[in-house]
Amino acid sequence: MQKHSVIAVEQSIREDLAFVDGQFRILAVDARPNSDLVNLRVGTLYGEHRAVADVPPALRDQLQVGTVVCCTGWPEVFDKHEALYLEITDLLPPEQCTLHHCPVAGLPVVGAEAVRKIAELIDTEIRNPAVAQAVHGLLSQPKIFSAFSSKPASVVSHHAEPGGLAQHSLEVAQLVCAIPVRYYGEPINRDIAIVAAVIHDLGKIQLYRSADEPYRMHDTSHETRTIGLVGPMIAWLEEHEDISVAEMLMHLLSIDSRAEHASCVAAAAITLADRISATRSSAAIAFADAPSYYRHVIRDTGNGRTKKHIRAVERHRTPPYVSSTAAAADASDATGEEGAMD
Repeated sequence: MQKHSVIAVEQSIREDLAFVDGQFRILAVDARPNSDLVNLRVGTLYGEHRAVADVPPALRDQLQVGTVVCCTGWPEVFDKHEALYLEITDLLPPEQCTLHHCPVAGLPVVGAEAVRKIAELIDTEIRNPAVAQAVHGLLSQPKIFSAFSSKPASVVSHHAEPGGLAQHSLEVAQLVCAIPVRYYGEPINRDIAIVAAVIHDLGKIQLYRSADEPYRMHDTSHETRTIGLVGPMIAWLEEHEDISVAEMLMHLLSIDSRAEHASCVAAAAITLADRISATRSSAAIAFADAPSYYRHVIRDTGNGRTKKHIRAVERHRTPPYVSSTAAAADASDATGEEGAMD
């Protein structure tokens, strides 16, 4: 996919160029006294900036936190502080927003780093532009992005730290990408598999709530919640691609795709990748404080359940036959020397 303009904007700012042209998400809005200009706090996935903006009257009432503005500008000094002077030309439609427009300040480091890599993975691995834009548009929604980047993938079992959900989603997608393309058949199948891998646990943003979020019925599975959250995205895909694309994505996100006999390679890939990522994280937690010679650990995973993790312990850093061969050679040389002396 073509690189997003926000990347070019941040590159321009880092290189201290005199002119920037691109898009920013608004983080804070404040009118300047006795002025037609507006104080803004703006940002992208790569940084945040103080800005003073010249806004057309037709757009002034539409400026709000979360809006992505299209603008040109340059660095200036306002009130003895450096800021960007921006001339806002338009507002970006929500469906055209991407993860690149989402600032990560204040988010857990694990989640922030994971979403940066997810954005790069979407741009480099997904061939179909409609599919890529659909997942960008879904995850860049402010409420979804913040929760996806900051919540855990589980309470105890795996990736239980803040930001663990994004990290687990990244790992599953990376594993799905590692399978050779030819196994998926048509490239579109791989594209859909990658999207499903990234958002397969999205419903968990409603299960693990923070103090300021409403209580929800926990007997509703995260798979069902995921389908509810991605409904608008699937409808958008039906309009912009063949309906089979939307249908396959919905199938991969449903419990039906977890059947023992997979309906397609993509379903098998996601199921196994999910299991591999979760097991790796759980094993890492289990062995974290165990001595290096431990071959297995039984870990308490909550609710009276335990899980046993095993690993091999390497005894010889070099193959035994190397030492044996060397010893035999030394013995042979010693015998030869003794024979010569006799």
